[in-house]
Amino acid sequence: MRYRSGVQRCLHDARVTQTFVPGHNSRPSIPDACARGPRACKGAVAARRRWAECQTSAHVRVHERLQALRRSTPAPRPRWWRQYSLTPPATTRPSSQFSCQHEPPGERPPSTVRSSIDALSRAAGTDDGDWSLLHVRDNLVFATATRVAKMARHPDGRNRLANGLETALSAHAHGVQVVTPLVDHLIETDDGPVSLWPRITHVGLDSPGLSTICAQGIGAALALLSQLAPGPPSAWDPFARVPHRLATSTAPRELRERAGAVVTAVAAATPAFDPAEFVFAHGDISIGNVLGTPDHRVWLIDLDSAGPRPCGWDLACLDVDLRLEAGNDKAMVAVREGWRAESELPVSPCGLALIKATMATTFALTLDPTPDRCQAIDARLSAVLIWAQDGAAPARLATFD
Repeated sequence: MRYRSGVQRCLHDARVTQTFVPGHNSRPSIPDACARGPRACKGAVAARRRWAECQTSAHVRVHERLQALRRSTPAPRPRWWRQYSLTPPATTRPSSQFSCQHEPPGERPPSTVRSSIDALSRAAGTDDGDWSLLHVRDNLVFATATRVAKMARHPDGRNRLANGLETALSAHAHGVQVVTPLVDHLIETDDGPVSLWPRITHVGLDSPGLSTICAQGIGAALALLSQLAPGPPSAWDPFARVPHRLATSTAPRELRERAGAVVTAVAAATPAFDPAEFVFAHGDISIGNVLGTPDHRVWLIDLDSAGPRPCGWDLACLDVDLRLEAGNDKAMVAVREGWRAESELPVSPCGLALIKATMATTFALTLDPTPDRCQAIDARLSAVLIWAQDGAAPARLATFD
């Protein structure tokens, strides 16, 4: 016999079980048996009990089979599956030499790490101890007791590292609190260019617990940074790295396709920006790119993305980090106060925070795709899409930690 579904098979097994139990195919009638005498009545009671046990056992087996069937059947695709299905273009697949996937240090091949450390040691020396891998993100970051080295991982890594060196030196000359490099040029190694920085003793800063004093210092430093010359006007594509991230991510395919569709919707809802009105900005500011000292001073780091941006871009980035993700509205108010103390507070164009929230969401696809993180990304994509369609920012955004 052929069955159209596992449920029909379960129900058929239940009927077979009840049919072929001797003496229990039908419900015994106790009144009819009592009319034939005491012994017949006693036998009917026992038969009725056995019949009830058989029925219960059969129902339990059917329930267990149905539960097993539900667990083994894939969940139906959500409603957004067909509406927002989009596959990244094949032409955007990067070279196999580079990967933007986040790799925890313990999961990176030891031979690759050893090769990079050996090349770094030959080029920069090991006067204060051996180099060790600190973390892996957009760059390979190595450290000793007093120095930090950033090695490029992406095709545009050389230009980004050089931009970080030049911006740090220029910002320091204008009085901005930034960490300055130990060497004002890139160091060439067998595994790629490296920029060398001092390792500063600092206290951990986190977005939910950021103090008012530190928040004001961050705002003041960003205001001074915005006064640097932005350079010649140039086009700005905030989603230029999205195809690369989608193509190299190990997240589920459905989630990557939905992320591509949401980015397309956000890009369509974002107004065009005039490059002639751009100002200088950090470009990738977050609390993770700020070092705090015990005396409540702050230092900006990771200036590789610095350059011309729409006016108010850095404030929009911190608004997403502090207010929407961490819920620290008080710290965001302090950031604006610190900015206002050094410069006029810019009026952020509509849509900058939406762009930053979308960029941060696509970056999360390059992290380790744990079930909880994928669920948070899915929830955040829904919030971003509603934001792009309605124009109203959500009260909070899901985080990925």
